[in-house]
Order: sequence, then C-alpha cells, then structure tokens
Amino acid sequence: MIIQQLCLFETQPSLIDSNENYTPSDLIDLVHKFYGFPELDPFSCELANQIIKAQKIFTIQDDGFKQNWRRAKTLWLNPPYSVGFVEKVVDKLIATLNETEAEAFLLTNTDNSTVWYEKALGRCDRFILPHTRLTFY
Repeated sequence: MIIQQLCLFETQPSLIDSNENYTPSDLIDLVHKFYGFPELDPFSCELANQIIKAQKIFTIQDDGFKQNWRRAKTLWLNPPYSVGFVEKVVDKLIATLNETEAEAFLLTNTDNSTVWYEKALGRCDRFILPHTRLTFY
C-alpha cells in the first residue's frame, strides 16, 4: 500500500474557481509514463479527465465521498483545497489504503500546520516537492 503525495510550495489557482484547479499535463504525463493511467479519479469532471485519463471518475454530482474507492488499484486525487474538504479526502484515502493494496497519488498544497497534512505525510511512501510553482488550468 503506497500513498504518493505530490506536495507543492505554492499553487497558482485557475482563473475560473478556486475549487476547479485542473492538474497540469506535464505533471500527470510523468505519472502516465511510470505508472500508467489511474483507474480512478474520485474528484474530477469530463474536462479534467481529458488530461488525467482515468478509467473511471466521480464528478461533483456523484459525490466521491459516497462512492467505493476500494475496487481501484491506482487512484489520482487532486481534490479542491477548500477548508474542510481536503481533510475528508485524506481520511477517506487513508481508510481506503488501509483496506486495499492500491497506489494513490495525492496532489495537495504543502501545509504542515494542519492535521490532515501530517496524516498524509505520515502515510506517505514517496514525497515529491517540485522546485517551481505549478500553474493549474
């Protein structure tokens, strides 16, 4: 069971909405190259999945928290960073990883002042910290 957490010094939010920060293609291209396409992206939409290329996505209408993540062997998560949301994501992800042998890639901001960040980091097998700010679309 591996959680791969891709953490950032800073993020550049999209111009549309702070909860709609789509993963930059160069970042997900690295995941595709070394791990293939994720089976599940539980917090996505059709537009974002044009880049992520997950086999299955859950949209806001599906409510990813209410869905079963345990069937997927690889998960990609770039959840909204709003207060309260990412905490729930980390809790559900860790519970899922404790029950499966899935690999997960979690893209978050770096916030070592929070309990959710400490939980994620404590469960982390690999940690990637880009040297530049990511620009979301």
